[in-house]
Amino acid sequence: MYMIVAKSGSDAERRRIEYIFDKRAETSGIEKPDGVIRFVADGDLGGLVQELLSRISGEVLVYRVTPADLEIEKGTKEIEMEIKSSMEVVEGFVNYLMARVRAVLTHEMETPRIKEYSVHSRKGLADIQVAMKEEEGEKTHLSIKIEAYEPALSFLHEAIREQLEVYKRGVEGR
Repeated sequence: MYMIVAKSGSDAERRRIEYIFDKRAETSGIEKPDGVIRFVADGDLGGLVQELLSRISGEVLVYRVTPADLEIEKGTKEIEMEIKSSMEVVEGFVNYLMARVRAVLTHEMETPRIKEYSVHSRKGLADIQVAMKEEEGEKTHLSIKIEAYEPALSFLHEAIREQLEVYKRGVEGR
């Protein structure tokens, strides 16, 4: 048996956590414990339990918990593309594309041209970094880096890559 502590930064995140647990409750054997739960690092555990038992009519259960090392890491996927168009035109399409995936701009730099976004999708959370560099001859080098856990990583990578390829074919007349 494992104890999972998922801390949330907002009420909306707490509801997302509850939804995930509820959705997997039957297949994963997840149950929500009743009562007041606390972690006790050290000290007089026996005295604490004895005091609880002497003052309440319910039961007191004590479990030893050790952290589980699952080694789940965020993944990164990149999209590199040369588009035969000015940087302003490409940037306009990228802005549209980020709005379409509901990305929120979190940071922006002028030189070099880099924009960082945060995305909350049905598949999960992701961070997207978009870098653009204008090259000679009305060409723009576009580099997009997506960092997320699966399945959000593959979902966003595929969706953004497909839209950029369609855009590139349209701009270049192929």
